[in-house]
Amino acid sequence: MAQPARQHGGVQAGPGLSVALAAVLLLAGAGARLGHRPKCLLRRGGTPLLHHLLRALQTAGVGPVVAVLGHHAAAIGAALDGWPVTRVLNPDPQAAPADSLRLGLAALPPGHGGVLVALGDHPWIDAADLRALAQAYAQRPPGTDCVLPSHGGQPGHPRVFSPRACAEICALPAGAGGPQWLAQHPARVHHWPAPTPHFVWDVDTPADLDRLAGLSSERLDWPTPP
Repeated sequence: MAQPARQHGGVQAGPGLSVALAAVLLLAGAGARLGHRPKCLLRRGGTPLLHHLLRALQTAGVGPVVAVLGHHAAAIGAALDGWPVTRVLNPDPQAAPADSLRLGLAALPPGHGGVLVALGDHPWIDAADLRALAQAYAQRPPGTDCVLPSHGGQPGHPRVFSPRACAEICALPAGAGGPQWLAQHPARVHHWPAPTPHFVWDVDTPADLDRLAGLSSERLDWPTPP
């Protein structure tokens, strides 16, 4: 039997979650080190990484979801067609990439218990990972306002910010965002030891594609050009 959704501040927590989490997807990057191509449209098993992430969010009960676009907005926007995602455009992602998080947070409706901030280039993040992250956030130490996963000493993504942290990030000046907030409030960040390396397996360069193929025995590929 499906678990009933739990109410938190006017927003329902999804099945399996003890706190209602919204999500902001930061998808405005240029992918310069991968030939200026949108990393979230790399495919695993024939499916874009973006769709894997959206399905994981749906299955884990995370929502609403805001996607911040910039470079490659047309191609990524086309991949979002049919998905219940609010789109926001960073008009100058090259000059002010940190603005993307503030723009995404401002587009979320009020009432969530926290915001999961995800990138589009972590190929193996799944619903179980997101539920574990949500549990770590719900059980975070008192006085902390961000859960930052790490594995093998390496910081990863997604990260979860409390409503208080989100309000403080939105109040930062133009050109500032999540990295600046983290640097200003290290004592309010809970570094959570993630149980899997999925949180730190990301794709930035062609060498990463080869490395991940060796780690997972599954290779990522680009969609065939029309």
